[in-house]
Amino acid sequence: MQWFEGWSLALDEMNYLCTGYRVNGILDIHFVTDEDIREKSNYAVKIGAVTDAAWEIPL
Repeated sequence: MQWFEGWSLALDEMNYLCTGYRVNGILDIHFVTDEDIREKSNYAVKIGAVTDAAWEIPL
């Protein structure tokens, strides 16, 4: 999680240098667990969605 936070802040800095706007982190990451999938949480239902689908990041 710390790596993603660092990467998000680095992207934010690059965005600031290009646009002059800070957004306090670019990435919006949520870890979806097996329990989330069973309970069909808001983020779990995005798996396989036609529009606004979640992206799997291979680790």
